[in-house]
Amino acid sequence: MKATESDRGDTLIAVPAKVTDKLYMLALNDLPEARAKNLELLERQWIDLPISYQDGTRALLTLEKGEDGERVFNQAIQAWASDDLARTDGGNAQ
Repeated sequence: MKATESDRGDTLIAVPAKVTDKLYMLALNDLPEARAKNLELLERQWIDLPISYQDGTRALLTLEKGEDGERVFNQAIQAWASDDLARTDGGNAQ
């Protein structure tokens, strides 16, 4: 995740997993420190996606969230926060 297009960026704290040859998943770490760092990183506007091809060559796809992307990210983060509150009975740990 990057603040500007030319930044080097920082990696999310996560575990990538290959599901199939054409489908990958990124599982964000759930430890409190990692969650806080990931939420901070997800606020940034630019995303770098490193790509490794089967022939060994690599590429870097850089995307800007834009207005629609920012809205989608915010909705997802709000849903995660709502789910967290529901699991702890309105914020009271069980």
